[in-house]
Amino acid sequence: MKLSPLLLLAPLTWLLASCGHVFTKNHTYEDQSTSGAEVNGATVFAHFEPQGGSGGLSASAMVYFAGSASLEGPFKWSIKARGETGEHEILRINAIKTTTEKTGRSEWFPKAYLGENAVFKPIRKNKALSLAKVTFPGLLEVYPEKDGAIDLLVDVTIVAKSGTQRKRVKFHLEPVQTRETEFIFVPGSIIKSFNAEDYADED
Repeated sequence: MKLSPLLLLAPLTWLLASCGHVFTKNHTYEDQSTSGAEVNGATVFAHFEPQGGSGGLSASAMVYFAGSASLEGPFKWSIKARGETGEHEILRINAIKTTTEKTGRSEWFPKAYLGENAVFKPIRKNKALSLAKVTFPGLLEVYPEKDGAIDLLVDVTIVAKSGTQRKRVKFHLEPVQTRETEFIFVPGSIIKSFNAEDYADED
């Protein structure tokens, strides 16, 4: 799920018939291994969505608007796995540890919130592939400028028709800045597919 910059620009109820551009600068983390980690034939990777930051807005004749947002930590975070539809069935996170480079914090995530099964679902744009996602409760209190790079040690189980594998994998994530320009037409943004729950989106 992608964080919309409009959340930082509320309330904007008068934009129901408006369109415009939102310019977003993200201070986030990027996995240095572009290929991810392989577990039981599936590719496992970490995903971060910045939840903090600030925004601004300008409008012209109540028709066109331009917004800007600078997004940063803390983060909504998840572990995802990409597999094959009909083969991969379950993603389970058994344990996860975060270590920050600059501040030297090292913490295990509470096991009470782990261990649930995430089901692989076909990807909307390519139904031959499937995606499973475990989103962790709460926000991860890390900040790219203050904490620097972070390491994630993840104990992962992947269940497939051909068998089950449990493996520890490590992700090294470096601070990055990305810029996005998004055109938004508000009425169209609320239209959803009737069978959306049957498929997984891939960020």
